[in-house]
Amino acid sequence: MIRIYGIFQIVRPLNLLITFLAVFIAGYFATGNFDIIKILITSTSAALIAASGNIINDIFDIEVDKINRPDRALISGKLSIKLTKILFVLFNLLGLSLALFVSIENFLIAFTAATLIFFYSYKWKKILLVGNIVVSLVTGFAFIYGATASGNYEWGIIPFVYAFLINLIREIVKDVEDLEGDKISGVLTFSAVYGLRTTKTFILCLTLFLILSSNIPYLLDIYSVIYFIIIVILVIPVLLYFIFLIYDGALEKRPEYLSSLLKLGMVFGLAAIIFGSL
Repeated sequence: MIRIYGIFQIVRPLNLLITFLAVFIAGYFATGNFDIIKILITSTSAALIAASGNIINDIFDIEVDKINRPDRALISGKLSIKLTKILFVLFNLLGLSLALFVSIENFLIAFTAATLIFFYSYKWKKILLVGNIVVSLVTGFAFIYGATASGNYEWGIIPFVYAFLINLIREIVKDVEDLEGDKISGVLTFSAVYGLRTTKTFILCLTLFLILSSNIPYLLDIYSVIYFIIIVILVIPVLLYFIFLIYDGALEKRPEYLSSLLKLGMVFGLAAIIFGSL
């Protein structure tokens, strides 16, 4: 039972569910050659690859997690390194095999994502901003991945861009949570190198850019007025509140709350895209 709990803990079921739903939603609303079985297989494939990514990240992060996350499965002894490595290979092979079953295009996207995740965990996360960018790219790939399975990858481009931007901001915020451990382990996060004051300014610039660019799809007549209404009523207020909290000291005191707030912004943004494209 301890091992089973450890497996659930290391793969992060909630994150897998979010990945599954993101791919499924993209496949469903891309309005190409929709096939429910194919979309379910694609979504499962994405969740398996995400699980393997979580596993390899924890394997390479053992020393850092002794400081930042001592409750994690490998640190607390719920799982052995040997079993964890087996799970990493198994989930990757299953995810890539399912992707190949869907299409060669989906396999290439899945293989690219899996490769990026591995090198992120192995080396790139220690390079200034590179790790943040890689994680944000892979998160955005979910929408391209699902849309490609429906034969209409173009639908996934705007969700990809939105997911990339909001997750880039979120990754920089999350780095503040792990600041002490990252300094000790030599991880060059933005906040560790430039300090919290410059980090706040950088986050502000990215968030303002996201707010301004979120109006472009409506101005270009890509989405209907429903998209614009949801952006104005839900997305922009969340992002403005996020900025207010940043300068009210929440980055230092409650970075995990700011991260959750950005997740909410992601959900609202996706809702705007879905209803605006109907």
